[in-house]
Amino acid sequence: GGGACRLPRADRAGAVFAGLRGASERGRGVLQVKHLASGEQSEVAEAAMVAFLLSDAGINISGQS
Repeated sequence: GGGACRLPRADRAGAVFAGLRGASERGRGVLQVKHLASGEQSEVAEAAMVAFLLSDAGINISGQS
């Protein structure tokens, strides 16, 4: 609990994203990932989290240009 209350603290700490996961997300193996500056939120599979974050940073790890 208290995840939404921690978002302002994450923003002040300089975090770019916040990962939100409740019981429903945990059961499906996903997180809700919120971009703190834009407010945009995406559902991302746990297995795809690293690629998602690196992609936002402009880093391609797929081996394709």
